[in-house]
Amino acid sequence: MPVSLHIAIWHIRLLLCKVVEILTTVVDISTTMDGGGTDATRLCARLARFDIVKTEQPMKKITARQFAAFTEACHRAAKDHDLMRCSSGNISWRVDAERMLVSATRSWLADIRKEQVAVVRLRDGAVLNNCKPSAETPFHAGVLRARPDMNVVLHFQSPCATTLACCAGAEKANFFLTPEIPYYIGAVSFVPFLQPGSEALADAVTAALKTHDMAVLRNHGAVTVGKTFNDAIQKAVFFELACEIVLRAGDRIELMPKQDVELLLRKPGQV
Repeated sequence: MPVSLHIAIWHIRLLLCKVVEILTTVVDISTTMDGGGTDATRLCARLARFDIVKTEQPMKKITARQFAAFTEACHRAAKDHDLMRCSSGNISWRVDAERMLVSATRSWLADIRKEQVAVVRLRDGAVLNNCKPSAETPFHAGVLRARPDMNVVLHFQSPCATTLACCAGAEKANFFLTPEIPYYIGAVSFVPFLQPGSEALADAVTAALKTHDMAVLRNHGAVTVGKTFNDAIQKAVFFELACEIVLRAGDRIELMPKQDVELLLRKPGQV
């Protein structure tokens, strides 16, 4: 008998076993039902594990105000702070426990419109509207799942940060040059070059940002996270400034005293 036929028979047997299990459950409960709602609820609960009865509640509609808040943040990041140019960069925002908004593929964040904002389910990356999201959506979803304390993921390609991402030995750079870096960002992680939009990049970025708030992507750009849009944008702007200092000052850089860096890393005033 061909191998493919063996496999088909095996799958059919599994399916029949599942059907028998479901029917047994129905009969078992049906024989004890007295017509009350309690038994019907119990039947639904038992069958839910077979994906026969769906118990998920309908999702709330994302409001026009939420879409407007997202596009306005994109405009500020690109126009006001020069964090992205043309179609580079992307942003995501957790709107509730189940969904995030993501900028569309090839969209220019400086003038992004509501119809260029994708609604994506967090748990599996499924697109819930008619907009194709950024190719980097897998790492946006991965980071937001890994960081329940953060709501925004910002992938940017500002001039100095991206220049440094393309420099040999950049991993050795000390970014603790101004108080803002240890206080708002902390240590910076580096991710090797991996193809944009790939599963490998998504896994690497998610792993890096699980324990850091800033990751430099080799020959690509940088990614940061924030509780709010302002938090993420501020981190990106402060990091861009630090990268500019590194590039301009060269070997004339003077680092902050170690004890002061350690104090700022503990975030005085937030304890």
